Amino acid sequence: MARVLVVDDEEGIREFVAEALEDDGHVVVRAKDGAEASARLRAQAFDLMITDLRMPELDGMTSCARPAPSSRRWRSSS
Repeated sequence: MARVLVVDDEEGIREFVAEALEDDGHVVVRAKDGAEASARLRAQAFDLMITDLRMPELDGMTSCARPAPSSRRWRSSS
């Protein structure tokens, strides 16, 4: 299954999405904001990142626009 990074500053939403993905057999890593997501992206590669777009400090779009050198190639769906 996929390695998924779930990023949301609202714990309830982050946990709901992460648990649903885990129940489906995916390996899920959680991040509470864009800064933590960036750190996790530098540490390991993910198949998918699901992120809130509006978060304090570093938002989801900025996190997507600056993938870490070690992460897999990111493609925008827009």
